[in-house]
This record gives sequence, C-alpha cells and structure tokens, in this order.
Amino acid sequence: MLRVPRKSVMPSFLGLVAAVILVATACQPNATATEPAQTPSTQAITTSFNPPTPPVPSGPSTAVQGATLTVPQIVKAVRPSVVHIQTDATQVDFFNRPIPVGGVGTGEIIDAKGNILTNNHVVEGARKIIVGLADGRTLQASLVGQDPSTDLAVIKIDADNLTPIAIGHSADLEVGESIVAIGHALDLPGGPTVTSGLVSALDRSIDTSDTVTIQHLIQTDAPINPGNSGGPLLNLRGEMVGINTAKIQAGEGISFAIAVDSAMPLVRELVAKGRIERGCLGVSLGNLTQAYASSQGIPVQQGIVVVQVVPGSPAEKAGLKRGIVIVGLAGKPIGRVADLESVLLANRKGDKVKIEYYDRSRKVAADITLGEVPTG
Repeated sequence: MLRVPRKSVMPSFLGLVAAVILVATACQPNATATEPAQTPSTQAITTSFNPPTPPVPSGPSTAVQGATLTVPQIVKAVRPSVVHIQTDATQVDFFNRPIPVGGVGTGEIIDAKGNILTNNHVVEGARKIIVGLADGRTLQASLVGQDPSTDLAVIKIDADNLTPIAIGHSADLEVGESIVAIGHALDLPGGPTVTSGLVSALDRSIDTSDTVTIQHLIQTDAPINPGNSGGPLLNLRGEMVGINTAKIQAGEGISFAIAVDSAMPLVRELVAKGRIERGCLGVSLGNLTQAYASSQGIPVQQGIVVVQVVPGSPAEKAGLKRGIVIVGLAGKPIGRVADLESVLLANRKGDKVKIEYYDRSRKVAADITLGEVPTG
C-alpha cells in the first residue's frame, strides 16, 4: 500500500522552478510518425482523460446483474477472483551487500487466460512473484506489463478453472455510496480481510512522490492497510469499481482506489503491449513558481517550465526552448506537470496537437507531433 506523506518538500529549479520532473527526456528514434501521445494535493483534477474504450476483458460474471447484495454475498461471489501476491526482491544494505526482501499484495483475476491486475508498487523490482488462489493452488506468475505513473501492473499465471472478477463502471458511483474492499491486509493468515465504507469523494489526484501523481482516484473511508494494495474496491452489486492503491499516512479514514473506468483501457494496453505508449515531447519540466513567473515577466501563475529540450526531439522541432512556460496542450489547460500526463495518455505518439506557451510575456501557439517514449 502506497503511504502518501502529509507534507512533501520539493526541490527548486535554479531557486525558482519547483519539482523538476523528467517527462520523456528522449524519444524513440524515428518515432515522430507522420501526421494522421508524506500531504500532497488531493484536489480534484480538472483535465479530461478519454482513452479508447473497447469492451472490458471479462469472463463469467460472479455478480447478480443489477441486484444489490449483502456484504457476505459479495464476499462469497468475489472471493474466487481475489488472489494473494507474494514477491521476492533484493536490496542492498549500508555496505552495498545484497539482502533478500519480500512483499505482499493483492490482485484480481481479470480474464480466463490467467491475467491478474494489481498495483505496480506490489511487483516492482520483484525477482519472483507467487500467486495464491482461493482454492489453495499456489503458482509462480510472470510479469506482463507495468506502469509506475499510474501504479498499474498485470501479471499472469498458467492455470485453468479461473473465475474472472465482474467489472463495473466507476462513472456510476455517487458520493456517499456504500462500497466494500477486499485484500490481504498485513498478510494476516486465514484469507483476505473484508472492510466496508463509503465513497468519500470522486476524481481525486494525489502526489505519491515528487515525480509521480496518480489521477482519477476514488476516495473512500474503508480501512485500507499494507497488503490491500492491488485489491478490488467493489460496489454493492459485487462489481469491481476501483483498485485499492494508497492511503494518507497521517489521516484517518482517507484511502484511495484507482477508478476502474480510467484503469481498464490502460490494463488492456498492458496486456497487449506490456507498456503504455505515451506521447513524448522530449523535454524535462518543472512546475511554475511565482518567483520564476515574476523574474521572467510571465503573466500567468500556473504552467510548467521547460528545463531542458532534447536535441532532435519533437519539442526542438516545434521550436520549444529552455525557460518557456507551457500552459496548454491539445486544447487542454496545463497548470502543473501532472496535467500533462493525462494529455499524453489521451494523445499518443504520432498525434499532431497544438501546444500553447509563454516566451516571457509573449504567448505562442504551435503545432507539435508527439514522439514515442523509449522502451529501454
């Protein structure tokens, strides 16, 4: 479970630009395709994210369509789809000696082929991934794909007689609605832990580090603990509407789940390609500060500052240079680096989009063809 700190201190850019973040610092060669890519802020996001929405992968539904279930009925229906994930990894100690470490998380079976959805932080850096099924089987899993920026990962087991979880629609949720969370909290023996609560807020975003903001989150007061990570958040029809991922470390009853409607298109891409093909600008960026805006005569208070432009990148070809402040991309306002993530997900490599920025006091609009983020 990601523990979000109550307060984070960000480094400055030359004393003026905050939170320098590498955003696709290079692009794949020949990727500019032809024209047809411990508290942080928990404010609601304002950017839109509309990825393709082909049918959600699913198997036999365990939920009763449209029927409201009791919590025991939900647990009975969903339990065969929820898995225990144990990982082995290696860290180094103070003397640079390797030491084995282990972790525990939760996942859910999303199709009959053995694909399992979980959080990226559950499996990141794992040398071995062991999955325990509700029927007692224990199998080694392989990593299909992972994406740190959205904290999503897909692993796969080779097994039959699997029960995929029923997938609902997070767009149908309402604040105040009852929900249920299932996961292997604290790795307690005897099977997963069940908790319940309310939808406290919708469409949240949280900073999990200086460089990563997870968006499209459901805030809930259902108790979530280490080991719950990757487990399902369920509506009262027994359908997964979120993937439990984080909690505010110093807060009471403040936990977050990734909304399933925004997650599943990315999950499908991880299953198909093993990665998320974001668009690439070819720059490193930092959030605009008031000090930088004042010193450069920039007439806005929100935007992202270009710290570096990679030679030969889409940004260089579009005329971007160090020190400009980007305020819009593809028709969407860009107030901070996190806003750019949604736009680059919705507009992928090869897409030609309009970029708006300030060069000191002068506002400029230009076309840019997004490149591809490198794979290695």
